[in-house]
Amino acid sequence: GWFSSPHRNAHFSPTFALSFYLHGKAGAGKSSLVRNFTPSMNATIVDHADPEMLVRFVKQNLNKPHQDLELELEIRPNNNDLSVMSIIQGRRMTMTQSKPGLVVVDLEEMPSNDPAANPNQLKTSQLISQRFSGRNSEYKEGAKAPRNS
Repeated sequence: GWFSSPHRNAHFSPTFALSFYLHGKAGAGKSSLVRNFTPSMNATIVDHADPEMLVRFVKQNLNKPHQDLELELEIRPNNNDLSVMSIIQGRRMTMTQSKPGLVVVDLEEMPSNDPAANPNQLKTSQLISQRFSGRNSEYKEGAKAPRNS
């Protein structure tokens, strides 16, 4: 059929992030949807695009003290750890993987928007922005992103 191997793109290489914002009451099924999305996406990519592509899943709870979040989202210099950022950056691969693959990142429990709270939404969002752009430093108002980020 049409989906047989000659029609697969073995060089499937996404260049843009695909983001979903799921909001709803506790118990509505948001986490279940995300947890089941990963294997479904993996099967679809393997069957129709690239059989060597692997989709990974990372869940990070954001509603914890800022110091704990900084440590958990720290960008580490080595490849042999299972840190959240190592998996997100695609550096941590299984022995059978020939290429980095895709990562589904589940950021849960956004903290309060109270500026005095620890954590609070602004500091948490700034930390995520820094880490996802490859920076381990503190957020600096008005600072420009590095040229290659």
